[in-house]
Amino acid sequence: MRWLERLALVTFGLLLAAVALEAAMWVGALFVGPRKVRPGGAAQLTILCLGDSHTYGVHFAAGEAYPGQLQALLDQRASGRYRVLNLGLPGMNSSEIASRLPVWLEEYRPYAVVVAAGLNNVWNRSETGWRFGWLHRLRLVRLAELIEANLRARLAGGSELANRPEFVRELKEDGEAGEEYRDARTGQFLIAHQGNIRHMAEHRLPVADARALLRRDLARMLEATEDRGVKLVLLTYTAFPLPGQPQTNRFAPPEQMNEEMREFSRQHGVVLVDARERFLELLAGPVQRSTFFIKDTEDHPNPRGYAEIARLVADALEPPAKPHG
Repeated sequence: MRWLERLALVTFGLLLAAVALEAAMWVGALFVGPRKVRPGGAAQLTILCLGDSHTYGVHFAAGEAYPGQLQALLDQRASGRYRVLNLGLPGMNSSEIASRLPVWLEEYRPYAVVVAAGLNNVWNRSETGWRFGWLHRLRLVRLAELIEANLRARLAGGSELANRPEFVRELKEDGEAGEEYRDARTGQFLIAHQGNIRHMAEHRLPVADARALLRRDLARMLEATEDRGVKLVLLTYTAFPLPGQPQTNRFAPPEQMNEEMREFSRQHGVVLVDARERFLELLAGPVQRSTFFIKDTEDHPNPRGYAEIARLVADALEPPAKPHG
């Protein structure tokens, strides 16, 4: 039984060490505090745009997606003040974004993070497993997550994702095991999504579960940004049903994610850029959805639609100057 006593002593010692380290990290945080980024300084302020294909801007050039147009608009309002990076990739779910966010925050040290996420939660199962529950409040657990994310990034070829890389997409097992993305120029692995995208309708996650996943991941994002004094901005999808316009079942899941983001914003006081009212106004009367979207039954915006999204985000970050008089 002596080995059991030794094991108990070692376990108790490790537990005491962990408690002491956790306490030291909390005490240190009281004195150091989060890193604050203040507008008006000499340094350029970085804005990270995170999300899926709606952020990436599939089918269009980088300058036509909303992050590219946001950069141009902010340059008009405050030349040289902001740097906008598009880190969106098609297929990303909210868990993949939340897992990578701590690394991106350390890598880019942004002023603000704009997130549009949740739509792919219905099929993409990557990194959606249990994430420590209440233990996530412990700083040791957050440190472990940061180390894990850094290791994953280094194994992928680097922690810094290029600004909107051109990619090559490969379906795994003809889409039944998900998909993989690599940089078209360098061949660097970017991300792999696990899930059955070929038969999505048969294997999709119930919307209530997808919303719960988004809610959990938004809390993780808020915690990470608050720790570093970074502004978190939530952006809704523009893929919602419109009165009097052709409807498809593609519009239901994104609007459910929009509702989750609205509720999270109300509960936690997070800035929300909600595009619904603007697009309801733009598409009133005889105006066809294809005016601002790829086509009438498509949920991805076209460059005109992205221009409206960019304007709404810019207004939240850098309100336009009021005319004199």
